[in-house]
Amino acid sequence: MIIKTIKNCVVCQNKLKSVVNLPKYPITEVFSQKKTTNKKFFINQKIMFCNKCQHISLKNIIQQDIFYKDYKMRSKISSQHAGEYLTNFFRFIKKNVKKDFNKKAIIDIGGNDSTFLSLFKNKIKINIDPNASGDEEIIKERKYFENVNFSKFKKLEKIYVSSHTIEHLIDINDLIKKISSTIKIGDFIFLQFPSFELFIKHSRFDQITHQHLNLYSLNSISKILNKHSLFIRKFEFDESVYGTLRLFVKKSKKKITLCLISKQLKLRKNLKNLQIFINLLISF
Repeated sequence: MIIKTIKNCVVCQNKLKSVVNLPKYPITEVFSQKKTTNKKFFINQKIMFCNKCQHISLKNIIQQDIFYKDYKMRSKISSQHAGEYLTNFFRFIKKNVKKDFNKKAIIDIGGNDSTFLSLFKNKIKINIDPNASGDEEIIKERKYFENVNFSKFKKLEKIYVSSHTIEHLIDINDLIKKISSTIKIGDFIFLQFPSFELFIKHSRFDQITHQHLNLYSLNSISKILNKHSLFIRKFEFDESVYGTLRLFVKKSKKKITLCLISKQLKLRKNLKNLQIFINLLISF
């Protein structure tokens, strides 16, 4: 079931340090009609930390088809989900794309049931997701992004969006490289994902799942984007749902330095407290 063990940071290749031990950590989002104690649903896991990048990765990577083949979770199931963090994301995008907003193609990476795309009135809407569904007007690429030919999007005036998807990828560099190769100066990229900063601040243990392979900080995600000539123009933290970080990203031929203003995080203390809290949960 474990297909890969992560030892080095996906951002800088620095050797990762094990900071939290999760013995027999349960797999989530597996539905059963009856109670089960099947051992295959419990996997030993560890949280690995890169101090240089302020980045968290899981040590043991589980075969992804277990989670995403015939995926049952749908965005529209939760009214709070659709009505809060997707709506907040939409507002963030619209606020930062002021010219010809409705004329641009919207390409959603990991668009699930197209709940987010339904908020847009744009003529061209594309959902890249192996379990993509939604209205007939939406173009559905029912593939993992690795198998999608992004070059066909190159001529489009477009906005790439992705909501709570990149944390599920083993190595985001492959996706960012594909996006960067098709982005023009007038195109836009918007991302939102669980925030490392808010995870530490609030000890959000609920964000630790076998599906969340990487937890990006503002520092670590900016380093990856910069390698592909992509730069963060604006960002915001949203504490209302899960603890989310949102980014507005554009391509530039010149390096853009973003002033990353954040409070000093007591990382070691907070990670230690998180381990104590998780140990208490496991003991019940």
